[in-house]
Amino acid sequence: MRERLARTNPALADLPLLVADAADPDSLAEVVRTTKVVATTVGPYIQFGGPLVAACAAAGTDYVDLTGEPEFVDRAYVEHNATAEGSGARLVHSCGFDSIPHDIGAYFTIQEAREGASAGRSPRRSPCVGWSAPRPGSPAGPSTPR
Repeated sequence: MRERLARTNPALADLPLLVADAADPDSLAEVVRTTKVVATTVGPYIQFGGPLVAACAAAGTDYVDLTGEPEFVDRAYVEHNATAEGSGARLVHSCGFDSIPHDIGAYFTIQEAREGASAGRSPRRSPCVGWSAPRPGSPAGPSTPR
């Protein structure tokens, strides 16, 4: 790993690498004690991710993943949110590949709403997002394709 990083950027040749085994809670605890943020791509998260979330929540270490597994996110919240609040850890899920299409859609919708509001017009309908402003007098919500 270090050699690949150094080929990309020679300044990374001395970057410390922290290694832990997802099945070894002691190694996870050691890693999270030595850093401020952990970014993980372990998957499937429902099978391998819980112990790292637990370790981060307990140590006050921020946690970031790119899961697209709603059950894992729900379970992590139920099992570790109170501990994370107490320790100050921030547990952030779905920051990556699986969430990008939804993030882009939400961003586009917000930009369109802002532009429409500042120009005094309703947002335009986008086939990407599939939303348009309701017609006056109609109920709010997603529109049907026209």
